[in-house]
Amino acid sequence: MKDLMDKADIMWLDDPEVIGVNRVPAHSDHEFFADEEEYRNQKSSLIESLAGEWKFIYSESALKRPADFYSWDLSDGAVASKFDTITVPGHIEMAGYDKLNYVNVMYPWDGHYFRRPLDKDGRAHLTGTFAKADYNPVGSYIREFDIPAGMKDRDLRLSFEGVEQAYYVWLNGTFIGYSEDSFTAHEFMITDVIKEKGNVLAVEVHKRSTAAFLEGQDFFRFFGIFRDVKLIASPKGHIEDLDIRPILNDDLTSGSISASLLIRNASGRIRIEERILDKADKEIFKTEAVLEDASNGEISKLDIPTAELKGILPWAFKTPDLYTVIFSVYDSDGTIIEVVPYRVGFRKIEIKDNVIYLNGHRLRICGVNR
Repeated sequence: MKDLMDKADIMWLDDPEVIGVNRVPAHSDHEFFADEEEYRNQKSSLIESLAGEWKFIYSESALKRPADFYSWDLSDGAVASKFDTITVPGHIEMAGYDKLNYVNVMYPWDGHYFRRPLDKDGRAHLTGTFAKADYNPVGSYIREFDIPAGMKDRDLRLSFEGVEQAYYVWLNGTFIGYSEDSFTAHEFMITDVIKEKGNVLAVEVHKRSTAAFLEGQDFFRFFGIFRDVKLIASPKGHIEDLDIRPILNDDLTSGSISASLLIRNASGRIRIEERILDKADKEIFKTEAVLEDASNGEISKLDIPTAELKGILPWAFKTPDLYTVIFSVYDSDGTIIEVVPYRVGFRKIEIKDNVIYLNGHRLRICGVNR
């Protein structure tokens, strides 16, 4: 993956070594809220969906696409008339453009074009295969938006939860990033580019790229922004990633929870309080850890003291009991700036004499998809 590129390159479609540019590194997909009230109401002011009607242009290939559409003056009536509208999320084919196709063991182009990712010596010879193809449809999307009031003065990023198959992103005429890997969520930082009002988000989606060699599975071939696009805000001291490890002891009634957090852009002293609630939402453990000024880097690691617990209800198929771990982040003034909940269960899986055991009992797996 390439980082900190300031210009888009159409030839990335043909390069099997480029799967993403300027993407935020992968992290846990936990929820987060601005305060306790938002958590109780399950409504976060830190996430805003950009779903809805977008401006759209369909092209049969990259050669015919409006390559500079992200810089067009949308207030010009002649320019605006070039666009249709399309609903996001959604597949371009289901909106009446192009055609969907279904293949199983073949690639979509087999019998039409000769495309191979590597020669016999392991060298790529794909230059122009997708970027200069006569047929490789492109969807050019534009969405205008303002920053919601509750997101001002925070770090901001764009999240794309699913785009098939390769896409480029611009904001206010500035190149933001590129990504493949259609069925994984990706994020791009936009704090330095976004403005308070009148933002223009442009996304150029290509139906096929070198990723097609890996995404050749038994399913219909679609393309487009088929999952939600979100604007995400985070405080100085955001929990970027969390690793929670619940351990169930041999007695199946006691255990422990350890947690390690990655904190982004910590400013000054950050205190993190951890609470553990049982399935009745009763607090059974509480501790805290402190991160002093972490100005030496964008990401800081913080380990939370291990919780030793008794009277645990193990997780099993018929009794899927879960506990809630809540991390509350406080700034140097003692003001809460983020609440992160996560549900965990305690279970013990072992293999003894080639037999799988779950919580001390033999595990029988029923069903056709074994």
